[in-house]
Amino acid sequence: MTLAPGSVAVTAEESGRACPLCQSVARALAGEHPLFIAELDAAVLLLHEHQPLAGWSVLLLKDHAEHADLLADEVLARVHRDMIRAARAVRAATGCARVNYACLGNVEPHVHWHIIPRFAPPIDPEPRATVWTRPAEWLNRGVMPEQAAGTIAKVRSALGMGLRGA
Repeated sequence: MTLAPGSVAVTAEESGRACPLCQSVARALAGEHPLFIAELDAAVLLLHEHQPLAGWSVLLLKDHAEHADLLADEVLARVHRDMIRAARAVRAATGCARVNYACLGNVEPHVHWHIIPRFAPPIDPEPRATVWTRPAEWLNRGVMPEQAAGTIAKVRSALGMGLRGA
């Protein structure tokens, strides 16, 4: 991974913490992640484990980094292209009215983006409000395997990829 000049890389292992998102990336690249959509240039795309809004995906930087602002410009450009490509595929696959993007890092300190499709009511009860203030039972509803498989197939198709995201 290339960092901005003057930046110091600290891996999850060096910080003394196993990174769950690094583990998710490794599982995805090994073909073992059940929510894997595709390997892109600088990141992997997974379907989010909860689907209150069908197509909610997470774009994980392949290399461990905790701060997007410390990445080199060329890495940021590559991951930005990945994010826009993923968002276009999610929009095409779901027919959503809008796509929201969130790069937070508060819960999991590994650079990643939530790609959140937004719909008109009643699918999305408050399409102009942030999803983060919704009740836990709305956000944390999981996803049925057949629903996940259908959404993954649609997003892969919109990306122009085959069955394993190749």
